[in-house]
Amino acid sequence: MALSLHVATRAEEVVVPLRDILSTPLPDPMDTEVIGIPTRGMERWLAQQLARGLGARDGRHDGICANIDFLFLGSLVRRATARPGVAPETDPWSPERAVWPLIEVVERLRGAPWLAARDAHLGAGGSTSDLDGVRSGRRYGVLRHLSDLFDRYAMHRPEMISAWAAGEITDGNGVALAPQFVWQAHLWRALREWIEVPSPAERLADECDRIRANPDDVDLPLRLAIVGLTRVP
Repeated sequence: MALSLHVATRAEEVVVPLRDILSTPLPDPMDTEVIGIPTRGMERWLAQQLARGLGARDGRHDGICANIDFLFLGSLVRRATARPGVAPETDPWSPERAVWPLIEVVERLRGAPWLAARDAHLGAGGSTSDLDGVRSGRRYGVLRHLSDLFDRYAMHRPEMISAWAAGEITDGNGVALAPQFVWQAHLWRALREWIEVPSPAERLADECDRIRANPDDVDLPLRLAIVGLTRVP
């Protein structure tokens, strides 16, 4: 196993060494290359840049970028820490799945004092006005965004989620949450009680111990590149 690290002040400077690495085929030509990216914009730009050289004729920019999976870093972490035989996409805490119980939780908690601002935003006050109809109609979009937010917390602030799971209203480092964010801790705990499955942040320490003890269990490709890092979950 080898690790190559390239540091640059401009993204263009890491494309050439990455292109050189990818130009050497994997042992199985049907295997898919995997590249971790921070944004979809980076994916589009990187695919264009790689296509300028991969398979191109000398002096030409007529190559192709194909058979590459571009994955967000969070997806890579979930893939690496998934238990053997358990697909990450079936995790009830994945944002696209967690949003549905979250909708149920918000509905059941309607009227809770700490959720009053969210109720007003979602038009949950019981009014039949046109404005409340519009607010109610955007409920899925708002709560899908919140489900994504909880997922990002689990990836980038696992200590905070673990503190919430333990009943603390802190940032995970002993600092109390600002009043405008306290409702998030209450709502996350209500969601955790509904799902009844430990969240990724709660499972993280045990999963890391399992990977250290059984590195062959990790579902990662033979070769992996990560481009455009500004922070690592």
